[in-house]
Amino acid sequence: MLTLLCLARQLMRVPYLAVRNLATIWHLPRYSLSLLYHYLSFCLLPAAQKTRAKEEFDEAFYREAYFRSTDTALSPFEHYMIAGWRRGYSPFAGFDGPFYTESYVDCSRIRPPLLHYCEKGRRLGLAINQGQSKRMGRSRNINLMAQRRDEDIRKWTCRSASEFDPPAIDVSIVTYNSASWLDRFFASLLVQAYPLERMAIHVRDNGSSDATVEKLEAFRKSEGSAFADFVVSCGANVGFGRGHDAAIAGGRGEFVLVTNVDLEFERDSIVRAVETAVSDRGSNFACWELRQRPFEHPKYYDPVTLEANWCSHACILLQRNAYADVGGYDPDIFMYGEDVELSFRFRRSGYRLKYVPNATVVHHTRAKSASGKNREFMGILYANAWLRLKYGTLHDIGEIFLLYRKLLNSWSILAWRNKRRLIAQTEELAYRMPDVLKQRGELPQEEGDFAFESWDYDLRRNIDSDSLDDPNTGAPLVSIVVRTVDGRQLLLKQALTCLVNQTYLNIEVIVVEDGGEASRSLVDDFEPRLAKADKRICYLPLERVGRSVAGNRGLEAATGEYVMFYDDDDLLFADHVETLVARMVEEPRAAAVFADSFIVETRFHKDDQNVVRSYEELSHYPHENLVNRFNRGALLRTNLFPIQAVLFRRHCFEKLGGFDPTLDALEDWILWCRYSQLGGFIRVPKTTSLYRIPASVEEKHKRSKHFSAYQSLADELSAR
Repeated sequence: MLTLLCLARQLMRVPYLAVRNLATIWHLPRYSLSLLYHYLSFCLLPAAQKTRAKEEFDEAFYREAYFRSTDTALSPFEHYMIAGWRRGYSPFAGFDGPFYTESYVDCSRIRPPLLHYCEKGRRLGLAINQGQSKRMGRSRNINLMAQRRDEDIRKWTCRSASEFDPPAIDVSIVTYNSASWLDRFFASLLVQAYPLERMAIHVRDNGSSDATVEKLEAFRKSEGSAFADFVVSCGANVGFGRGHDAAIAGGRGEFVLVTNVDLEFERDSIVRAVETAVSDRGSNFACWELRQRPFEHPKYYDPVTLEANWCSHACILLQRNAYADVGGYDPDIFMYGEDVELSFRFRRSGYRLKYVPNATVVHHTRAKSASGKNREFMGILYANAWLRLKYGTLHDIGEIFLLYRKLLNSWSILAWRNKRRLIAQTEELAYRMPDVLKQRGELPQEEGDFAFESWDYDLRRNIDSDSLDDPNTGAPLVSIVVRTVDGRQLLLKQALTCLVNQTYLNIEVIVVEDGGEASRSLVDDFEPRLAKADKRICYLPLERVGRSVAGNRGLEAATGEYVMFYDDDDLLFADHVETLVARMVEEPRAAAVFADSFIVETRFHKDDQNVVRSYEELSHYPHENLVNRFNRGALLRTNLFPIQAVLFRRHCFEKLGGFDPTLDALEDWILWCRYSQLGGFIRVPKTTSLYRIPASVEEKHKRSKHFSAYQSLADELSAR
């Protein structure tokens, strides 16, 4: 009775109109006690808690995503706090309320999870969605690579340019019924720019039953004299790793090129890989992976240092001493996953791994029979589970059988075709698990050095777009306008290094500094590095004129057929320009093209002079606003893509001009709205860049307010 009296007393404070409107929105009985309870709870919430929650709440996001009713007296914030959270609505982009509530035992089930996040979650850095919970472990590895960027750039700057002296290398090849690939493989090897007399060929055949051995012997007799050595050995089928161990044991070169035969080299593939390895002498790099096309591996690598957490061994250059130091390939893995396992062992021993995107090979990965695809499917699954046992955390190991169960219950054609094998594989893993765990000893409970993402390893890039056959044949000039200000030289160095790494060569870089010329010496240092990569750079120092005017000055200086903006705090993967140009050439009626990108929440550390001294990359996740098919109406409602993701035609600037000089934020969004009048924007489904945003909540809210303020400009454009 006392409870009812207290409830009645509080009801006297509740405006009848608000209750009526609330019931109207949710189609509930007007006096639903559950709804009234949550409304009363909100009314009685201490003012300090309301204030903290409102600071985190993104009104523009919520209004766009959920809050479309106009017949209510509630604000978007009140709507979320009373009813929205119960339906799983998010108070800001990326926040998964049901996941957050279930993940933390001290998070109340009867009040908005945003309150718990304000009280504890933000301070403790708790994951706010399932993807971020998986990213937090792997982001540790990615952030460690990011911390080494400045040190590596300093080393490259200090190196003197010396003439390349090709060292002796061994080429390790394992064959098994590979006769159909040998002609094309050796034909591409014979025309290499790398001197053949500095290459020793070591072939191990794993018991082929076709004409593989006969073809190898015929080639050795006809062309073997061109090489330093050519050895063919035969034996039982011992698998990929043990086969290469046998082949490598016969050589003595400083570097070993481990390669498949179902690929073809480009003329300068080996030269570029070995040049990179030689320039890295004295560092702790153990291997250099060559890029595969047309289907590139989707793993993440650092766009500045090109360091990777694991490497594919379809074609890779190994440092022999590092290979010997860790003991070669794992004999327990017959095929598939041995490259990841060796990568993990390299890293555990203190070595680093590098990706070499400008050294490419054509890998014929899709030309496989049904039985070959089944074998590959089962091998990949077993390798992932095996590596979880050897290197994963308790959580990673616990996921093994959950992943198998999910696969067995799925509608995957490969899973149904291999159902019995999957069950047998699960039983074998369960049988071997105790021995493997006993050998490992103590397991990391939370955060390990090796990340697993379902059946993948580490962060995965979207690679649903093929690579160019030759990105630099008849290539149009691309102008890249880089905007910077004083105090951001640390970031500018990384941005320019990404341009040095670009596989597309016909590039003109225009660095525009707004407010002085503090970066002149830095740009001068990069000029020879860009020139060596067949790229050119110019520097435009300006008085303080603002972001938009600085961008326009860069556009006026650009001479390329295609143009893109690239702010100093963003980063580009090595194939960014190549990918965008390829699609632009295919779409002559498009005004612009754009690619997918990662959002990188970054905590910048500045000194008293506002100079960026260091940073931490806290999380990496895909940009959420990208659309499969361009829709101008959607663009007029929100900015669909970050500025560095877009490549546009110069004639757009010639016809409609550049940025609105009165704008100091979201100037790119308004520019895209205008340029979209001249043609569509075509999406390339490939992750080619990183867009760094401040991890500061205050900065996020500031950006949200800018978006709301500038919405009227987009509305004016939509009315035209």
